[in-house]
Amino acid sequence: MDPAWLAPEAPEQVWVDLEAPGDAERRILAEVFHFHELAIEDALQEIHHPKIEAYTGFLYLILHGITAGPRKRGFLTEDVDFFLGRNFLVTVHHAKSRSIAAQRDVCVRHAGVLAQGPFALMYRIVDQLENAVSQTARGVTPCNQCRARGFPGRLAKIELNEGQAQHHVFKDFVHRQLVVE
Repeated sequence: MDPAWLAPEAPEQVWVDLEAPGDAERRILAEVFHFHELAIEDALQEIHHPKIEAYTGFLYLILHGITAGPRKRGFLTEDVDFFLGRNFLVTVHHAKSRSIAAQRDVCVRHAGVLAQGPFALMYRIVDQLENAVSQTARGVTPCNQCRARGFPGRLAKIELNEGQAQHHVFKDFVHRQLVVE
C-alpha cells in the first residue's frame, strides 16, 4: 500500500481488514497507520467493553457482534474494532465476522460502495452487526437473570451519524455469555 494514500488530502479510500491479529498486524497498525499505542493495545485484546474514543486523525470504536452459543443456549460476544479516518477504515477482529465478510463481498461486486467513503462503509458493517445481533437474539433463550433485566427487549439500535458517533449495544447491560439456567 502506498503511504500517500493515507494522507488526509489523498483522494483514495482505503479499507484494511485484519482478522486474528498478531505481530504482523501490530506492525501494520503502528508503522503504516501510526495509530496511538493504547488504541493498538485495545484492538489486539480479544475482549473489551464497547467504547468510542477520539484520537488525533481518527476515531477508535469497539463494538460487539454476537454468535449463538453451544446448542443455541445463550450467545457469545465478539469484539469488532474500527479505526475510522477521513479516508480510511481499519477493522480488527479475532474471529471470522459474517458482517465484515458480507460487506467485503459487496465491495468486490460493487466498486462504488468503497467510493462512498469509510464512514459509509463502517455504517454498512455496523448495520450488518446490528441485524445479526437481532437475528441471533431472537433464537436464544435468555437466562433468568437476563430475562429479569429486560433481555432481549433492551437490545438497542447502533446509531452512527457523521460528525456525532453514538453507539448503544445493550445500554448498561453487557453479558459475555448467556446460558439457560
